[in-house]
Amino acid sequence: MIAEEIRRLLHSRPFKPFRLHIADQAVHTVPHTDYALLNPAGSMMVVMDEAGYFDWISTAHITRITHVGEPQGHEQ
Repeated sequence: MIAEEIRRLLHSRPFKPFRLHIADQAVHTVPHTDYALLNPAGSMMVVMDEAGYFDWISTAHITRITHVGEPQGHEQ
């Protein structure tokens, strides 16, 4: 389940930045645990960018998670 994977990534030590790929082709980077919040039910997330803007994301719309440094293109 996506929520369990996100929760694992947010609590991993050392933390490794990751990207959330969304169904509408948007990509959100989580550079640090301070930039993301997953609700207890695992159905919604808040992701903030470095300028302080944030987006609400339904975890049902997350299609893939990659670590920063991995290619962002679609897998073949």
